[in-house]
Amino acid sequence: MSKSRYSTNAKLYDPTLQEPKHYATWTTPTSLQGYRPADLIAGQSVVSYVWRFGDRLDRLAKIHMGDDNYWWIIAFVNNITYPLGIKPGFVIQIPTSPRPTLERLGLV
Repeated sequence: MSKSRYSTNAKLYDPTLQEPKHYATWTTPTSLQGYRPADLIAGQSVVSYVWRFGDRLDRLAKIHMGDDNYWWIIAFVNNITYPLGIKPGFVIQIPTSPRPTLERLGLV
């Protein structure tokens, strides 16, 4: 049997999570610290979504907000710090438009 070309690659692990480094948690950017996620979606239209196996935040952002780059808004307003750890059945709130959240953050 031939040897895999990846067999010599060292795997990077986060010792606290015991998982590969590329599964590291998402940390809130300094520019967003001090904001309460619930305040950012208060009074705007949101969709309650039940997480299913195989879902990804970027895909949900594309479907509900029209741009996959706004995945971080979904993560932030739902206090999600480890996107790969979301279990099926978990209910998240997805804003139907990123604009009100971006305005409240002073980003537009």
